[in-house]
Amino acid sequence: MANVRTDTNSVLGVVSNGYHVFQNSDAFDFMDSIVGDKLAMYETAGSLRGGRHIWMLARIPKEYRAGPHDLIKPYVLLVNSHDGSGALRMIPTTVRVVCANTLSLAMGQAGAEGLSIRHHPSLEKRVAEARQKLGIISARLDRFDQELHAMLATMPTTRQTSDYFQGLLPEATTDREKKNRDAVIGTFYSNYDNERNVLPGMKHTAWALYNSVSEWADHQRRVRVTGDLARAENRLNSIWFGTSHRIKQMAYDSALELSGMN
Repeated sequence: MANVRTDTNSVLGVVSNGYHVFQNSDAFDFMDSIVGDKLAMYETAGSLRGGRHIWMLARIPKEYRAGPHDLIKPYVLLVNSHDGSGALRMIPTTVRVVCANTLSLAMGQAGAEGLSIRHHPSLEKRVAEARQKLGIISARLDRFDQELHAMLATMPTTRQTSDYFQGLLPEATTDREKKNRDAVIGTFYSNYDNERNVLPGMKHTAWALYNSVSEWADHQRRVRVTGDLARAENRLNSIWFGTSHRIKQMAYDSALELSGMN
């Protein structure tokens, strides 16, 4: 069956007969109770791919620091889909304020997909489940703080730095691929020593290594599409759910491995 937007009549996805439409107002109304108790604060919301994916970003009232000038704010990213690709999910996300780099934190066996919220018809049950999942997310964010400081305490050697950057990109098989690969690695090195990654306490640490890649993935990676709006949408989709997200997760895991945390 086709799931169709009533305002534009566009098809959002082809779904099975058993698919339950979870309207956006129902999907996120449980957050009102959580926000009312100041467990989170609404930040922003939007849609991707013509309304196939709807998202909301809520700030968790905590702060993490990688130094006096490197503030990291934690959020929970809520995602609802109408194309049959996934359930309503809550994903822990951090934003590094100095350069707006984002990181969606993997949730163990749940992976980077986050924690699903069931389609309970009862709002009371959805609120209870969301509160329980928010507690799990808060615990994951506290573990991130431990991982962050482990990376800050790790000073990679020149060889480890080269191996780290080289290991994040596939091997080139043509001259053009080699040229593009070398250009990206050159950007990694440039980011590694820019003013955002040499702040007090983080210069040439595993945390700086990770952020040199994250900065490229979030802000410098080329997006091949015409039009500013389409480019911005594709970039955001890639940062949270696509190729840029996967590259950052690989970079984060590699930095943790260098730090003895993975």
